[in-house]
Amino acid sequence: MLARDRMLLANRTAATVGGRPIADLLALRDRTELVTALRELDGQRTLTDSLRAQAHEFSNHLHVLQGLVELDRRDEAVRFIDRIGGGGRLLGGSALGAVHDPAVAALLLAKTAVARERQVRLTLDPDSALAHGGDDVVTVLGNLLDNAVDAAGHGGQVVALVQQEDDGGIFVRVDDDGPGVPEADRRRVFEAGVTTKTAADPAQGRGIGLALVARIARRRGGEAGMSTSPLGGARVIVRLGPVGAPVTAR
Repeated sequence: MLARDRMLLANRTAATVGGRPIADLLALRDRTELVTALRELDGQRTLTDSLRAQAHEFSNHLHVLQGLVELDRRDEAVRFIDRIGGGGRLLGGSALGAVHDPAVAALLLAKTAVARERQVRLTLDPDSALAHGGDDVVTVLGNLLDNAVDAAGHGGQVVALVQQEDDGGIFVRVDDDGPGVPEADRRRVFEAGVTTKTAADPAQGRGIGLALVARIARRRGGEAGMSTSPLGGARVIVRLGPVGAPVTAR
């Protein structure tokens, strides 16, 4: 359970004497530091995936260039270099636009690398602008991008938008061209344990990402919703109120 900015684990145990229940013991343990450590570990794993994706891609490019040089097709080699000069890189400084928050920018770079490895085109809407995000934005955007890349699949497309609003709140929107989510399920997918993915394994944390996103949004006085994307798949929109905004009672 979330209590302001603390993650608490609540556990209730029945106390019995001679087989007769006499009381219930409620224990609350602060898991904030553990959750933070797990988030940092996940960030390191994402960075590792990013580096692996880059190494694999650059290796393929070098093999192509080597072949063209050995075939003495220098003009084709030059055209190949020109062609991959822009598309072969991850999101660069210009592509990141006005997203200046270092943690969010690093997340976008890493997720783009992983998406490219899975043959998914991940782009950032040019209207994106963010000076300061924080852990909540990283968690929300990371979960939404993971879901969108999964939904888009090989050859798919994902477009992300993140903006800082005038009141200090954050607006996040992620579109994909996957199969989408039936209208009847669009509210349920924000509940813990609910997923539309096939062969979902609860042990792998399926049905947790969107529930966490919705919980963070409520804690920040905002909301999370889903609709149909202009790309044909799902569009998820999340609004986070400014830090210190009143919690929405739901």
